Amino acid sequence: MEYLSCIKLVHRDLAARNILVGANKNAKISDFGLTRKINSELNYMGCNRRLLPIKWMSVEAIFEHMFTSHSDVWSYGVVLFEIVTLGEIPYPSISNRELIDLLKNGYRMDRPDNCSQFMFDYMLRCWNEDPLQRPTFTELRELFESKLSRSSRYFSFELEEGSTNHA
Repeated sequence: MEYLSCIKLVHRDLAARNILVGANKNAKISDFGLTRKINSELNYMGCNRRLLPIKWMSVEAIFEHMFTSHSDVWSYGVVLFEIVTLGEIPYPSISNRELIDLLKNGYRMDRPDNCSQFMFDYMLRCWNEDPLQRPTFTELRELFESKLSRSSRYFSFELEEGSTNHA
């Protein structure tokens, strides 16, 4: 995602379902069907009325049809949620229509039980209403490289059925 951002492409459909894991746990982004080149102002204005992955979209993408690397960072925060919850659908009990109103009023997902506060703080930073306050993909890469090099636990694979907070 850092590379896509550097070459001025916005993915617009970053989700765990679009990440392939290959040999040596090498992750690769896939499904570039919604990917677009961003303009000189570093944004892409969507104008088509097609089905979009609302539960992975940033507030500005939903309400203003504005797609940037910052909106991809929002989606990355949702991917972190998917990873920590071992593939749980974000906002599982909330319809897209309800979610739109909730997001407009500042709602964000709760911290899953097995997620460290450190990891959740970064999810929340990715979901900041102000796109310019979100971390960049370079900052996220550097952060996780540093964290992984110290072998710190930032989430646990030990889940009890029904114990994950996700409302």
